Amino acid sequence: LTNYTSSNKTSDYNGKSNTRTIIAHGDIKGYGTPAADYCYNYSTTGTKKGDWYLPDAGELQLIYNNRTTLNNSLSKVGGTQLGTNWHWSSSEYNNDYAWILNFINGYWGDFSKHSNYHYVRPVLAY
Repeated sequence: LTNYTSSNKTSDYNGKSNTRTIIAHGDIKGYGTPAADYCYNYSTTGTKKGDWYLPDAGELQLIYNNRTTLNNSLSKVGGTQLGTNWHWSSSEYNNDYAWILNFINGYWGDFSKHSNYHYVRPVLAY
């Protein structure tokens, strides 16, 4: 994966390919990739495994910027609202850290990929 700095992380719009790369790398190295796996394996009526993916930093920033509209829409269709938690992106800071976004205040952080403290929101391109 491309490593992104704090100044260019939201220029990453490769979530679907990032997700596949993360899973493939985990398979080769023999370790789990729970965030990417969860998103890749997620499905709903009319979608299948592989349609959904872990959003990249650019997509996650767009979701955060439009969270009020998205939460209103999710509420109308009975979906789970975005909430106020930290969310993983598929964008990499370096080999050991990935970018996460705080949905309370829009603050970005880089966090160890070995942590399981943050939320995952599968996304679907349309």
